[in-house]
Order: sequence, then C-alpha cells, then structure tokens
Amino acid sequence: MRNHVASLAVVAVTGLSAVCACSLPASFTDDSAPAGWERLAVDGVVITGPVEPYRPGELIAAGRLDGRECLVDLSVEGVDAGNGEATAKCLPKRDGAPPIPSATALSSNGNVILAVEWQDMADATPPAVWVGHDLDLSRQSLEPGPDADATAFVDAATSGDEGFVVGTTPSAVCPHGAVTAWAVQAHGLSRFGTDGPCVDAGSRSPLHAAAGDHWLLVAGPTFAPGSEPLEGQPTQAWFATADDEDWARTTWHRVDEPAAPDLVSDVVVTADGVVAGSRGDRPALLTVSGGRAVEVDVPDEPLDAEAPTVLVADPGTGSRPVVLAVQARSGVRLWTQRRDGWYAVPGPPGHLTSAVELEGATWLATRGDDGEVTLWVRRRTATDSSPPAYRAEG
Repeated sequence: MRNHVASLAVVAVTGLSAVCACSLPASFTDDSAPAGWERLAVDGVVITGPVEPYRPGELIAAGRLDGRECLVDLSVEGVDAGNGEATAKCLPKRDGAPPIPSATALSSNGNVILAVEWQDMADATPPAVWVGHDLDLSRQSLEPGPDADATAFVDAATSGDEGFVVGTTPSAVCPHGAVTAWAVQAHGLSRFGTDGPCVDAGSRSPLHAAAGDHWLLVAGPTFAPGSEPLEGQPTQAWFATADDEDWARTTWHRVDEPAAPDLVSDVVVTADGVVAGSRGDRPALLTVSGGRAVEVDVPDEPLDAEAPTVLVADPGTGSRPVVLAVQARSGVRLWTQRRDGWYAVPGPPGHLTSAVELEGATWLATRGDDGEVTLWVRRRTATDSSPPAYRAEG
C-alpha cells in the first residue's frame, strides 16, 4: 500500500515526467456520475488493477496501453490544476520490455516500483513480484510456494528509501502460515530474518501493509504465534523494526488496539500509521503511534454488507483534511473531515477499488458489474464549493 509522505513529497527529476511518443491525450465525461465527478478516458488505456500515487502530478495503475500489458503511468498534473489533460505511457520505458500482467497490489515511492502479479491460488506456482524502476522492472518469485496456505496474502509497501513485499509462508508454530516480509535490496528481494505473527486463513479480512522510515505496519487476520485467534478480535495490527539495513535482525511488535476492525481494507503510513476497515458493517479508523492505536470518530453510516470498504485517500498530513472513500449501502461516498464534523458527497457508480488524493483533486477507481475499472476525478474546488450531501458529526 501507500506511503503518502514519500509519494507526494518526492521531488520530480527534470525530464522524468516528460511524455514519450506513446502518450495520448485524455478526455473527460461525467456520464452517470453525480455532480462534480468526471470520468477519465485516455485513448488506448484500460485499467485492470489498483491505482496508486507515483510522483507529484502522476498516478500509476495496473493495466494496458494500446494492448500492451504494463504499468500505466498517468500524468494528471494539468487535470489536478484544472487547466490541462492527462497523458499516459507504459512502464518500464524501454524497448523490448516484457509484458506485466495485471497486478493485485502496487506501490511506489516515486523511485522503487513494486507490483504483485495476479495469481490463481489454485495454481501451485509461487506468486511473482515485479521490482525495479521506470526504466527496468524484473520478475522475481516468492519462495516457497503456496503449500499450507503460504503466500495466500501478498501486499507491497514502499517508504522514502525502502520497499517491501509482505506475504505468508509455512511456519512450524502457525497452522496456516506466518506473516513474512522481503526487503528490496540491490541484489533482489531479501527475506526478513524473523517471521511475524500467524495468519488466520479462515478470516474474511485481507492482509494489508504500509511502510514508514525504518518500520513496517501490517494489519489483518493475524494472531500471536503459539496462541489462537482471539474471539471478538478477528484482526490485529503488528509492526516490524530492524537493527540493520538488510532487515536480517527483525523484531515484530503487536499494536495495542482499543477495538480492532472486523475487516481491514487499507493501511497507510505517514509519520504515524493509519488502519481503515469496518466493524459490524460500520466504518472503523485507527491511528497507530508508538505501538498504540487510537480510534478516530467517524460517521456511523451503514456500509455495503458484501464489500464494506473504507479507503484512505488522504490521512490528513499537515494542514490537509482527512479524506476517506467508502462503499456505503447507498453507493460510493467521499468523506472529508472538517473542524465542525465530517462532510460527505456522493461518489461515482461502481464498486470502490482505489482512492488517491493528489494536489488539487481526488481520484477514485471503481469496478463495474462487467469487471471494467473506471478512473474518476473530483477537483478540490468542486468539493470545497459544492454543498455536502449531508454533515455527519464524528
């Protein structure tokens, strides 16, 4: 998942955001969307997986450009400013680059790129991760394979100068595998010296991860080795620290949570960590600092029973407000926290898959019943000037 400080504060290197010959202009339409939302349509671009922040004014998405499977780099600076269009190019940017199948997890700090390749868990092939940068990405397998439910959960996380892959591997003390992480090194992926908590394979919740400076936050269906999943607490948050740059000497710590979510749908790290999810089909949001979690008051809006999703578009760093995207019973909602409470506006149609806040705009990806992923934008001027659909006191 994302590290917002890294992804939004990276200084763009001159020429890196220049549009190559394969770039194509974008057009917008607000068909079938509430007021203030526009659908991004770039000729030749098909989005098939997650959308994440990349560099200032840029998004990265799993998909295709002119039929080529790749990571699609979308330059949206003009869109955010309201005075230009989006352009697209394929990554990696080199002749003869291999196709990159649709990813299930994606993360970048503006330099390192990690993409977890989609995998059919019925297949015995170990999951693969694409690791590299905009000019070259190499495919690496996570060993061992998915025996004993290993690698049933795989996520990617980056911070200012580090990248991690998080999954599960067989463990003598965990019946369905333990959380395992790999650090991105110059020679490839290097497995942490110590495995993390056990994973409850029977849980509905996925496992999510995010990285900060020299720490890794993981939240999902986990429990301490040598114990059983706690009744009434189906998820836990843990974080890892290391005594060396290679993460060969790693220590895992359980986060003290007042009330953990039933399902975890997003994890974000800025200076502190943020865990978002649901509890009893209601939103749940916690901040993590110093090994303790504090619950944040959020509106008590019923979520979609089948997919009770809460995504952190912006964790509210500096003077910026917290911005959440949720899959409510009534559809997608965008929430913004202001001094006098939470304000919400109706979101675009579809099932929420990604939420990103860049300078000047909010970007949401939704998947339709036909499986097609659509990218939507709402400029901040529309959110600030439009009357909210309702105000919910937190």
